Amino acid sequence: MTRGADHAEPETPAGAGRVLVVCPRPLHAETRAGARTDDPLRRKSEARHLAEALGLKVNAVIAPRPAAARAATLVSAGQCDSLKERLLENPAELVFIDAALSPRQQRNLEDVLGAKVLDRTGLILEVFAIRARSRAGRLQVSLARLAWQRTRLVRSWTHLERQRGATAKAAGPGERQLELDRRLLDRRLLHARRELAKLARTQTTQRARRRHGQHLQVVALVGYSNAGKSTLFNALTRGGSQASPRLFETLDPKMRRVSLDGAGDVVLSDTVGFISDLPHELIEAFRATLEEVRLADLILHVRDAASPYRREESLAVESVLDEILAADETTDETPPVLSVWNKIDLLETPPDSAGGNSTLAISARRGDGMDDLRAAITRLLRDTGAAREILLPHDAGDALAWLHRHGEVRSQKGDADGVRLQVHLADASAAKFAHLWPRLARQIH
Repeated sequence: MTRGADHAEPETPAGAGRVLVVCPRPLHAETRAGARTDDPLRRKSEARHLAEALGLKVNAVIAPRPAAARAATLVSAGQCDSLKERLLENPAELVFIDAALSPRQQRNLEDVLGAKVLDRTGLILEVFAIRARSRAGRLQVSLARLAWQRTRLVRSWTHLERQRGATAKAAGPGERQLELDRRLLDRRLLHARRELAKLARTQTTQRARRRHGQHLQVVALVGYSNAGKSTLFNALTRGGSQASPRLFETLDPKMRRVSLDGAGDVVLSDTVGFISDLPHELIEAFRATLEEVRLADLILHVRDAASPYRREESLAVESVLDEILAADETTDETPPVLSVWNKIDLLETPPDSAGGNSTLAISARRGDGMDDLRAAITRLLRDTGAAREILLPHDAGDALAWLHRHGEVRSQKGDADGVRLQVHLADASAAKFAHLWPRLARQIH
């Protein structure tokens, strides 16, 4: 077999859980925002990490030469023969096709290759199923998997006849089994949707309580998977949450209260990492979780400054972010986004696009730029508020200290009536002040 046609990596010795990773390259690559570029090295690296995230042992990662998509198998007949020969030389229990396959294409490839075939959507769903820990996460993954599996019911019963006898009304055993399976999946889908709806209502209540009862602003972290969001989350909260270089290590959202000088207490939310061509089923299923992003007061877009594909990764995140933010048809307002270039400790110089008021360069692991980041978060959260005048009695020292911690006191002058202040307060902080000192809040103008 001639392997010069493939961009292949060294193969690993045979072992359990082996997978052959294939990255098909169409003749005309997609160029829309968020789509992967036709860069074989980038696609191979990401596909390998996806397979390893599932705990598989990668035999090889190959990117065949660009070819026209084939309706029956996606890849060309010659590429099918090449893959079959490679599997004979170095067997693998699974072939991962890093593309979206139709049920028919998946079935045909399994028949040709003699091995189980999994496409990009199926593999990502399997990874999410392993990572989900909370009840909400498991339900969301279950819903996405059921919706995906429903389109592939025909694969399980192709060995049975679809019709028997001379009339079209006579259903064979395969058709009966398909109907039973479809009804079973529909019932499970309905149950998952109902349970998620209940959880969504609970989350909505919790958000309302947090905003109106505790008057806390929310800062949501988003970013490409493995951009260092969890490391930054730990650095800002001084927490001990698990941070790992594996893809999709953070699936269930983490939330923690953190105190910022000048902004007071805020809630920091770490969400699932995005990836290019994220299956639409997952975006739909995780919409309740991603709602935290849409309703945030500030979004931190964490970018991997050391990644050679940082531009493509940023476009992929922005594409998913636009879809999430566009889901709210009741308002045209969207939260401000602060771009944070992470991992600058791995670079000799920060990326060219770092700098300016809306972008910061940091190293969450080493602590570089963290003070500047906290100051930028405080400044942007304050921008949601307004300058206010307040007269405090001389004995309201606790309220005065609170205003210094949670707002920007621009002037302070004492007289016989009390202490007069010009203070810039975020809307959430002003509401919390009114909750803590309702009598004093009447003096705010």
